[in-house]
Formats: sequence, structure tokens, C-alpha cells
Amino acid sequence: MHAAMRPGVIPERNGPGIPLSNLRAATWAPFSAAVGALSAFLWLVGRWAPGRLEGGEGQADVPPWLQPRAAAAAAVLILGGIVVLLNAPRPHPEGARRRWRWFLGLATAWFVWMLASALWAPEPDLARQKALEVVILAAGGAGLAGGIWRGEARACRSGFLAAATVGLTVLAAVGVMTEQTGRAAALGGGPNVFGRNMGVLGLLALGAWQAGLGRAWLALAGLAGVHVLLSGSRGALGATLAGLATFSLLSGRGLSRRAAIPIGVALAAGAVFVIEPRLWEAARDLFAQRFLDRTLAQGHMGYRDLFFDLALELTWTAPIRGVGLAGYPALTGIIYPHNLPLEVACEAGLVGLALLLAVAGRWAALVAHLRPLDPVAIAVWVVLLGSAQLSGDLYDSRGLLTWGLIAVAAGLAHRAEERPADEAAAT
Repeated sequence: MHAAMRPGVIPERNGPGIPLSNLRAATWAPFSAAVGALSAFLWLVGRWAPGRLEGGEGQADVPPWLQPRAAAAAAVLILGGIVVLLNAPRPHPEGARRRWRWFLGLATAWFVWMLASALWAPEPDLARQKALEVVILAAGGAGLAGGIWRGEARACRSGFLAAATVGLTVLAAVGVMTEQTGRAAALGGGPNVFGRNMGVLGLLALGAWQAGLGRAWLALAGLAGVHVLLSGSRGALGATLAGLATFSLLSGRGLSRRAAIPIGVALAAGAVFVIEPRLWEAARDLFAQRFLDRTLAQGHMGYRDLFFDLALELTWTAPIRGVGLAGYPALTGIIYPHNLPLEVACEAGLVGLALLLAVAGRWAALVAHLRPLDPVAIAVWVVLLGSAQLSGDLYDSRGLLTWGLIAVAAGLAHRAEERPADEAAAT
């Protein structure tokens, strides 16, 4: 039977020789690209608000409906919803559809459980604030998932990567050494987040360089590496090195080409230090103080061992359902435990942690099914996963969901390119 006559298969021609798939792509690609670009903005903006530029606390005193992140999440959800409601279902392979349903179902269950944990939270005001962040995460993730699965995955990924690269490059350009900490940061944000973001920028630049877009991208990767060092973030440095190793392994090139990646970054970073010797002095002092003296000589982990112990103690006080959303800061006076699994375990219990691990497992199965793997997205995901073990809280780890979906988009885009050839061969 001809492909156009099979049940559930959309005919490939519309009118005088115009492929319907091409017409659909031209129609929905701008919507999908906008979903991707807005998702990148939502990931980058975090809790930032203009008040940070004046030394304020970002969005603490800004009503939720006026916060940049809330507006971005609403826009992503609306655009993604338009793509889902008005676009025809895509003919994804059955294996991918099954794994996608499992991933979405488990992710939905996890978000619902996290919100439900606010019902037994010890401090309702703190729980409401964190519940808003969980809703923002869910809304942004749902919109991006719709734009990828039902829209044009390649356009969504391209829009996301373009917006993320531009935004991170701007942050790299305005990054300065702060007077309070002597560490690099940007626009009133913290040095740990800045270091993590610069690690991501380095990987994006390496991806562009490997794609043959010019050696200038290698220079940007070197600058990003310098910023990672100047941030003084030990977690960001370790996570970036893990991401760099992941990118090298997944790049699909020969051993000599893979070895050229870290060597090229090192040479580019060295060129930055030669151009501006004061940066070398600052990086050398920070490395000696924070990495060699405090970490190796003194074994000082910024009190994270204490934060971890407190989270474990709270976990075992209510192991099944946890102490409730935002229970950690309410019961300890410490804003968060600097470890995502421990934060989820102590506040949402082993049920919340099991659901989180199940979501990660189903995502990994989906991405592995949609080969080839996307070296950049997966390497960035590794950077964010490593950072989530040593700094930040649940909302700071939002990039794990966002970049995980971008890795799925890469696989779907590759499958979409193969489909016309497969259908032509079948007919």
C-alpha cells in the first residue's frame, strides 16, 4: 500500500507537487524556534530582576506576575500549547512514542508530588514561594516539550541554542571581579552560577567550532574557560571538566581530533592570559587560595558536609513523604543543602527521590533510543548535573530538564530527516 494510503500517515503531497511536510515545517518552524528561544531566556534569567543591578535580592520584592521568569514561563507554555493544539500529530516511531509517554507521565507525577508536599510543609509562606518555582519549572518544561514533540524539533533546538549562546556571550562580556568576594560574576548574580554558565558557554563554543563555523568560536571557548577559573567555583570547575570529557568522548571524531579539544581550549585560554596579564594573576591567586589551600590542604568544602548531614537527618525524620516543601530552610535556617538529590529526599521523601530518579532513567532511555546522541546538549547536561551536587537548589537545577529536552530534540530532528528517505524507499 502506498505510504499516503496507510492509516495514520499524512499524505506527503499537497496540490501541485508541494510536500505537505515542508509546508507544515515552514508554518510551525517560527513558533517552535520562539518556544526554544524563550526557553533559553527562562533558563538564563533564573531569579534575576533589575533590582540585582542595585545590590538587591533579585525578585524577593517583585510580585510573581511581574517577575521575568514568570512571564517567560507563561509565554513558553502559551506558545507550546498553540503548537500542540493546532499542529497535526507527528509520525514519531512507536518506540520513541512509548518512551516519551513514560517520561512525561513520570515527570508529571514528580511535579504533582512536589506540589503536594506543600500540604505538610512546616512553614506555609516558604512553601508557597517554592511552589511558585515548581509551577514555573513545570510550565516551562511543558511548553518546551510541546514545541519539540508536536512542533519542529530542529527549529526549536536551533532557537534555543542561538538564544542561549547570545545570552551567555553577553554575560561573559560583562563579567567582572566583584569587590565582596574577589571572584568573577555578572549582573549582580553569584560567582557559582556564573562559573557554571561559563562552562556551558565553553561547550557551546566548542560545538560551533567542531561544526566548522570558524576558529573564533575556539577563542570564545578559551575566554569561557578563563571565566570558570575566575569565578573561583570548585563545583563549576569540576563539572566543566566532566562536561569537556563527555563532549570529547561523544564528538564522534578520531582520537587526535578529540585530543585537540582540550588542547585548543587551553591554548585559547593561554592567549587570553597573555593579552591581559592581570587576569592571570587573579586566576593564579584564586586557584591557590580556593583549590589548593582550602580544598586540598585544609579539606574545606564551604560547610557543605554540614549541609549534607542536616539534609540526611531531616530525611530520616520523615523518610517516606519528607518534611514538606521548603522544609529544609524552615527547620535549619539554611537556604538549601547545596545538593539536589538530598534536597528532594528531605523535603519530598524517598517517594520524591524515587520519582526523580525514574524520570532521569526514562529520559536516558529515550535519548539513547533517539540516536545519534547530541554531544553538546548531553555534555551541558553533565555540567549541570555535576553542579547540582554541590551548589544551588531545585530551581537552580532547572537546566537539567531544559537541556534534557534539547537532547531529545536533536534525536527527533535526526529521525525527521531520515523519515522521507525511508518512506520513498517503501514506495
